[in-house]
Amino acid sequence: MEKPMRKQRQDEEASDEDSGPDERDLNAPPTEEKQLEMLYDPAADDADEKWVQKHLGADIKTDAVLNCPSCFTPLSYACQRHEKFQNQFRAIFVLNCLIDRSTSLIYNEETQEHLSAAPPGTPSDQVYFNVSCAHCGERVGVVDSEEIFVFYNVFPSR
Repeated sequence: MEKPMRKQRQDEEASDEDSGPDERDLNAPPTEEKQLEMLYDPAADDADEKWVQKHLGADIKTDAVLNCPSCFTPLSYACQRHEKFQNQFRAIFVLNCLIDRSTSLIYNEETQEHLSAAPPGTPSDQVYFNVSCAHCGERVGVVDSEEIFVFYNVFPSR
């Protein structure tokens, strides 16, 4: 009679596996291995918020978090949306940005574009420089002589 008992236990174990996980498993926090498998970290948002508060201040008011449109690298956590041009933002505190000071630009009021070169003798308050993403090189905006960044090629999120 030993064989039928063993067969009965095997059948019970197989039916337990088929019925799915019990409620304990559903309520338990995922293991580190499971998180890596899911490519998800439930604590990431809290960790990011702590980093922003530590590095940029606890009472940040921002219209958006600006990211590179090509690689989604964060560029600014504190910005202000342009009143007239809804796809433009200005910021003072930036990260992951490279400034190209090899070519100066001026803003043309009529065409509302940055020209490729500022003529000699242009007042410094009218001169801009290209800004690119430090990770992928995508051009994301310009910076003026007072280090105010104007982003117009970014992916805003909130």
